[in-house]
Amino acid sequence: MSVILLWLVVVVVLFALFWGGGLVAQGFWYQEVADHFPLRAGGAAVLVGSYLALWVALDRRTPGRYDTLFEFASEERVAFEEFEAIRWISTEPPKVKMGANGQPVEVVTLYRKTGRESAFTAADSGEPFRLNGTQRGGEAFMTVALRVRLDPQGEPIRFNAVLQEEAPGVFTYARSLEGRRFLEVGGNRYIFADQIGTVYVPTPKVVIVSLMLNFLLFVVWFIALWPILQFQPSHAAGLTLAFGFATMLVVLPLLFQPHRQPQPPPALPAEKAALSYPLSCGPRLA
Repeated sequence: MSVILLWLVVVVVLFALFWGGGLVAQGFWYQEVADHFPLRAGGAAVLVGSYLALWVALDRRTPGRYDTLFEFASEERVAFEEFEAIRWISTEPPKVKMGANGQPVEVVTLYRKTGRESAFTAADSGEPFRLNGTQRGGEAFMTVALRVRLDPQGEPIRFNAVLQEEAPGVFTYARSLEGRRFLEVGGNRYIFADQIGTVYVPTPKVVIVSLMLNFLLFVVWFIALWPILQFQPSHAAGLTLAFGFATMLVVLPLLFQPHRQPQPPPALPAEKAALSYPLSCGPRLA
């Protein structure tokens, strides 16, 4: 359904609501209705309907970015299909093995998603990804960084684990939330250790715009009910809260749903499907 047709349908429904419901409510509360009430109902319907149509049009351009108060997120999510796990090893636990340069020795393993499953397995051995543990040779390891290529044509991005040194050469993951995240070097993106496969991108501008859209929704409803339909301010405020939250919880999700249906990914030619973008090695963790 086009935005113009959607706008027309919403305006007609709102006009019926404002005219019929307004006649009943004002007749009950005030004994008489405001003058030129059908015109007032039409103006209120156009105002609210236009705002909802504009919001839907914005959501069609960037689905899910500017959502209702109960749905919008403070970050965007970017999925990836492969990454390099950068690990420190220990032949004499709990001390980390050091190289000739005095820095911990880093071992890099490439992991890829296996089919449609969410699990990542090593490209060489097929073993599932683990954050830490013991290798086949008996060496202990801990994952201290992930290297991800979000753009096939771009450089891989390094995300470092937040570590704390318990003793010389003895490291553990930081406590609380920070210990569960890998933070982008020189940036603000991050990956949760228990949600490998997704990069979280903080979007403060999106949050601000979403909050403004939700706040203006209540403003539009209040304008429609008070100056236009001539409800008393106290009644208009109560109706604004009721209709505003109903719009967020029921109406807008229904309007957003048709263009948010997941689409199957297009099939790639065989030669392109076989391509792989190996990740290049980056700097060692200081």
